[in-house]
Amino acid sequence: MDPSVAVELGKLSPTQQEIAREHMLQGMLADRFKLKAHSEKREGSVYFLSIAKTPVKLKLARPGEAYPQSGFGGRVPYQAGSVVMAKSEPGSTKRLGLGAPMEGLTSTLSAWLHRPVIDKTGLTGKYDFELQWTASEGAESGPAANWPSLFTAVREQLGLKLVPGKGPVPFLVIDHVEMPSGN
Repeated sequence: MDPSVAVELGKLSPTQQEIAREHMLQGMLADRFKLKAHSEKREGSVYFLSIAKTPVKLKLARPGEAYPQSGFGGRVPYQAGSVVMAKSEPGSTKRLGLGAPMEGLTSTLSAWLHRPVIDKTGLTGKYDFELQWTASEGAESGPAANWPSLFTAVREQLGLKLVPGKGPVPFLVIDHVEMPSGN
């Protein structure tokens, strides 16, 4: 990457940086591989996030809330409106919602579960929350485990539940690709 491009990227928010990098990568793939692709939705396995029978345990965020410095050297402030990784106890994974919309939570859950999570809660606000679960995928909760499974943690710590089902899943369809051109 040209140093001037890196400087310009540094002026953008983390979300804008990610979008800009995606566009740069798409351009490079189209140029070098003559890649042509499109996305489409197909029926597939998803999880639906809904409200459990227990009360919702998300805290409505206050507008303008200042969040603490991150654990990455303490120099970078957490960004309001996001779900971030947080320091956790050994054997667990922890995420903090910092004035985050439900889309931030479903995105985090989708990444961890390797399956789309569709919001069916009807919650439209921005929330502060803490979610901590066992770091081992497939680990059972119980006396031998220090932390609950992700499914149990979502129910107990947030008052929400994940229900498996069928729904729209994004697919990338490659229409054309060639051997890469030279440098």
